Amino acid sequence: MLTYLLQSSTCLIILYGIYHFILAEMTFFKYNRAYLLISILASLMIPILAPLLVLPEESVPVLHWSHLAGDITYVVADNEVSVFDWKGLIGNILWSIYFVGVVVVLLKMMYGLSKIFRYYRQGQKEDFNGYRIITTEAVHLPFSFFNSIYISRHVPLQDHIHTILEHEEIHIRQWHTLDVLMAEMVHAFFWFNPVMIFYKRALRQAHEYLADDIICRKNSVSSYTELLLSKSQSGLELALTNQFFHSQIKKRIQMMTTHKTNRHAAWKNTLVLPALMGLLFVFSCKESPKQTSSDTNKDTPKEGYYYTDKEMEGVERVVEIMPEFPGCE
Repeated sequence: MLTYLLQSSTCLIILYGIYHFILAEMTFFKYNRAYLLISILASLMIPILAPLLVLPEESVPVLHWSHLAGDITYVVADNEVSVFDWKGLIGNILWSIYFVGVVVVLLKMMYGLSKIFRYYRQGQKEDFNGYRIITTEAVHLPFSFFNSIYISRHVPLQDHIHTILEHEEIHIRQWHTLDVLMAEMVHAFFWFNPVMIFYKRALRQAHEYLADDIICRKNSVSSYTELLLSKSQSGLELALTNQFFHSQIKKRIQMMTTHKTNRHAAWKNTLVLPALMGLLFVFSCKESPKQTSSDTNKDTPKEGYYYTDKEMEGVERVVEIMPEFPGCE
């Protein structure tokens, strides 16, 4: 399992690096969203699929992931010698810390879901245009979650309610909530990898860019940016949701006012293909061919192994004809 976590984390870092340095500033918002989702899923699948890839013996890379996983063991047959297993103790402590981290992140996620469920249960519900509007008594900014839009009675937005509802409706139609939940689940099991924080932030940005782009096609960009700035300092945010007044207002306005990326630059998205093939190639081998061939003789004892008295039963200790060297008769 440690090998899988290390390999998946490596994939996440490399694929996000491609996004951050090459694709993030491009205005292909749909492609960027798709890239982020596919790169997360590919990072989870490559370590599983790589061992199924059959490579010619001469092309197998010399990379020993099993050594990183700590698979090396030593056998001591002398029962009188007892050595404290510090390596095993440290391993158990690290795994305990890992699983505690997983539980903490999952509990945090469940808390966020319970908070949204409480809003849904206690709020006033109204069906409108194929989705549901939930009006709550709590103080929060407008947000969407699956097919529901949550509006607070105590946050005055009546003058802009139609724009806000249209924005959140885009999140609903494009199922952005599923993206957020998937990223949160992956983050729970890869909480030790800080790149997952950037993945979640980039996904939320892509969602907002998509919705903003559609809204700006129908409305004035200047009036829309004024609406965003009017509530950008409220500080009210809720996890696991797509919120209209997202915290990264400056970046959203920059994307709305920038020139669209030339469509000929879309070829840059294909850079992920050689990266995926390279990762599959590297992870397809756990042992080098040289080491594998040396281990084929099962009768050869491992270094550091001693035969017990029981294993030596029936073995002649004195041969009938002793070996002689030339000149030493």
